[in-house]
Amino acid sequence: MTLIFAVLATLTSAQALERGAAERLRRAESDVGALDVRLNRIGRGVDQRRGLIGADEAVQRYEDGVYAYLVGEYERAALSFYTLVELHAIDGSGLTQDSEWYLAESLFELKNWATALDAYTRVVNAGPQHPFFADAVRRQLEIYGILRDTDSFFRVYRDYILTNRVPSTDAVKYTMAKSFYRQNEAARAKALLSELPVDSEYYGRGRYVMGTIMAGEGDVKSAVAEFLKVEGRAGQEDPEVQEQTWLALGRCYYELGEYAKGTEYYRRIQPTSKNHADQLYELAWTYIKQEKWDEAQRQVEMFLLSFPSHAYTMQMKLVQGHLFVKSKLFENALVSYEALVKGYSPLRDELKRIESSREAPEAFFRRLVESEGAASKVEAVNLPDFAGRMLVERDEMGRAVEARSAVNRQGQDIVDLRGLASEIERVLSENKGGGAYAQSYSELLRFHDGSIRASLDLLALEMELLKGAGVAPSSTMKPRIDGLAAELDKLPGGDKLLEKKGAMSFFPQVLEASAVSTAAYGGSTLDIPAARAALEQRRGSLLPSVAVALDQELGALSRPGAVLTPAEAEARRSAVIAAMGPGGAPIDPSRTRISKQAAALHVELRGMRTSTADPELVDAFNRLDSQWARIDAALARLPSIEAQLAAAEAASIASLGVKLAGQKVAINGLAGRWGVTEKKVSDVGARITRSGFVALEQQVYSTIMQADMGVVDVYWLRKSEVNEEITRLSRERSSKLQELDSQFNLIRQQMEK
Repeated sequence: MTLIFAVLATLTSAQALERGAAERLRRAESDVGALDVRLNRIGRGVDQRRGLIGADEAVQRYEDGVYAYLVGEYERAALSFYTLVELHAIDGSGLTQDSEWYLAESLFELKNWATALDAYTRVVNAGPQHPFFADAVRRQLEIYGILRDTDSFFRVYRDYILTNRVPSTDAVKYTMAKSFYRQNEAARAKALLSELPVDSEYYGRGRYVMGTIMAGEGDVKSAVAEFLKVEGRAGQEDPEVQEQTWLALGRCYYELGEYAKGTEYYRRIQPTSKNHADQLYELAWTYIKQEKWDEAQRQVEMFLLSFPSHAYTMQMKLVQGHLFVKSKLFENALVSYEALVKGYSPLRDELKRIESSREAPEAFFRRLVESEGAASKVEAVNLPDFAGRMLVERDEMGRAVEARSAVNRQGQDIVDLRGLASEIERVLSENKGGGAYAQSYSELLRFHDGSIRASLDLLALEMELLKGAGVAPSSTMKPRIDGLAAELDKLPGGDKLLEKKGAMSFFPQVLEASAVSTAAYGGSTLDIPAARAALEQRRGSLLPSVAVALDQELGALSRPGAVLTPAEAEARRSAVIAAMGPGGAPIDPSRTRISKQAAALHVELRGMRTSTADPELVDAFNRLDSQWARIDAALARLPSIEAQLAAAEAASIASLGVKLAGQKVAINGLAGRWGVTEKKVSDVGARITRSGFVALEQQVYSTIMQADMGVVDVYWLRKSEVNEEITRLSRERSSKLQELDSQFNLIRQQMEK
């Protein structure tokens, strides 16, 4: 009988496993394995956490930043990489150096020269081991050349190029040549450009710069030779470089009097080009030089149709009148001249009114900047758009408007920075929101939920296996398991729990402890009495473990008045906060209780097992116990990870408080310097504005006077033609009279005979 029952038991257990227990066991093992992976990921994120950003978030932000950079969204890219670099969030991942370089390049593309220089300097200071060291030096040279900062340029040049710490590659030579050219060091620039080999990717661009230098020196023929070298690399060069080369060749041949060749290169520029206006304008003058009046007239007409309101339009209308005169189309010329005088006289009058008005130039300049350089939008000034553009497109005027606009933006930035600092200070002081660590805490809570659900699944599976072994668990077992599941379902999830609690209860402890440690390390000298006073004032709101840690720290400081560096003070502050331990960690007691009750049920069920000869059943129980062991090990790690996260959070918030105080001081300093700069820029802008109106009024007046003279010339030419016609008719009349007299005399003579 015993043998029969054993066989039946074996069959029953096998049937049970066949009914799905085996599959459920495999699924449970997979679920517990996934929990291990999740906890390892959370632990890795805490271990590798640098401040406010976890490891996984840092990698994601890096990838987002790279994408933004590649699609040209440089501002978004700069923000991503700035966060990663400044918070050291990417340290240890192998992406730190790439992030530093992308940050610098994003700022360079934004033309944020000062901040870009700081970013490149970070790379350079890392030394030759940094993979972008040489490129960062090259960029420094380029920016100093753009800024005309000769001293800094030559400092970098001496320190890194002359010493050969940075190899003089083609890229470096090209960059240095452009910088030398901007600093009027033409000989040095040409020497470096001459070293670029034909197969270099910088050869074409180098030849273009060389041609530009030679043209500026007046050696137009040599400039043409250089530009032709670029033109001969069609398809190998940047399209914009090619187009600029065609424009340069057109201008050079114009200067050389080879107008047909110049026309050939001008014609290559397409109507969609940003240089189309220059192309039409210069083509017209090329035909005028060749006395091809009809072709010149067509170019002028195309220009006026394409650009009715352009800085060149006024002059083109005057040229149009002159060309009509050349073609002896006097009526057309009169219409053109008179239209110019009529159309531009109100502008001349308005310019004279502005120039002679009592309105302060500072006020007009300020309103001009506020209207984003559109003079036609300035209140009480009736300037057409093209006149406003002519005014602003004057080099000195445009630079003044740009400078003042930049100063205004900086002023608004300072206001925004003060607002942000106040908001951050309010958040820290009022303890609102889960902060940057809320996601990590939420992940820990979700992991805890997952481990409990896995435990309940294991309990249900264990009951099924016991039934398969012929053991009937207590009738209350299933309701107890279901009760734990129902209790778990009623608990708020991780996100809701954080929302309900606001910031974790640990946050107030951090703020209070930060106040104590800041009192001790607030400056470069220790202030133990102030720190003890702060501790006694806050002791009632601190957890015992926190108070003990602070007492120990203050007791260890036996050298009142000792000098600390700012870095040492911040390190000590962080150590104090980190020493608080897990007292404020968000371990949820309800979840801990459910976990313990589930473990107790497992112990109870395990005690119901009987010996069995079924190897599959034995293996199933062993595998089941193994999963319980894995869950127990994971839960044992949970407090340590929570404590580590809490300590990191404490140190981060303490560091934030210190940095915030430093930033507020820096913002105040910026505000003071901004006020001085704003006054200087306003004064310069006012002077440039008045001189700009004078120059523009003179230009308009001169054009109108030439048109008036054109009208006089037309009438004079017409009068001359009338006089010539009268003279011709008089001569013809005299000739006819003489002929008639001769005929009359001849007839009379014949009659007398």
